[in-house]
Amino acid sequence: MSVCRRWRDCVLSHPSRVADMLREVHGPEEALVRAAGCTSQFVDRLALLTETLKTAKADCKNGEALVEAARAGNEAVARWLLESREHAPRANCRDGQALLEAATNGHVVIVRLLLEWREHAPRSDCQEGKALVSAAAHGHVAMVRLLLDWREHAPRADCQDGQALIVAAAAGHHAIVRQLLEWREHAPPADCKNGEALVRAVENDHEAVVRLLWGKMGWRQTKVDRQVLGRRIVQLGKAIRAAERNRDEGGGWAEMIGNLQRAHSRMFRHL
Repeated sequence: MSVCRRWRDCVLSHPSRVADMLREVHGPEEALVRAAGCTSQFVDRLALLTETLKTAKADCKNGEALVEAARAGNEAVARWLLESREHAPRANCRDGQALLEAATNGHVVIVRLLLEWREHAPRSDCQEGKALVSAAAHGHVAMVRLLLDWREHAPRADCQDGQALIVAAAAGHHAIVRQLLEWREHAPPADCKNGEALVRAVENDHEAVVRLLWGKMGWRQTKVDRQVLGRRIVQLGKAIRAAERNRDEGGGWAEMIGNLQRAHSRMFRHL
């Protein structure tokens, strides 16, 4: 075991050897991509990147190396690629995919680096606000605020018909749900998509999120279009069944079930 460890440490201490092995196994371009996404603490990542750049362009495969560096949180590598004298990848390559990967993984420094890049910076709302939705789904509170607060082309808090709220509710990210509901402009309504956020939160047993959403919902108001009312009845039915399953499994859902059932009955009377 100690021999294997010493051999590994010897190999990793020589980036040129690692680069040679990557090229032999994966080819020059994929070697660069893998070097950019390297997270090993035992290898000099910049030195490894420099070695692989000898046989591949920094923007090969439409900037995939930059995307991998952003995903892995390798700020120094991402900056090195963007500053390459020749064939530097565009910061917004692949319609901002590097931004999306960094936002998904909570790498605030890299998101800021990309958004502030001097040319071809990605829009913070690229891909219809997908970075915001992904950050919300993964519970990155600081990332959500950074994107919403960005000075140019900030994504709307209700983009994709409130999808950020729905995925945050489904994952039980109470702070992000509140952040979105209370955002100063274009806040998503708590009942967007006919209450899907509520249903998903109930299904995943996030009682605190359910209470927060229920307190913000206007479903006590029954003077709405009959089709809308019908869709709300269906969604509430799903929520009630999910809440009852949670109660059967030992959860403390009795009060919430009562609220849901009363609203459900009231809607039926007005249908």
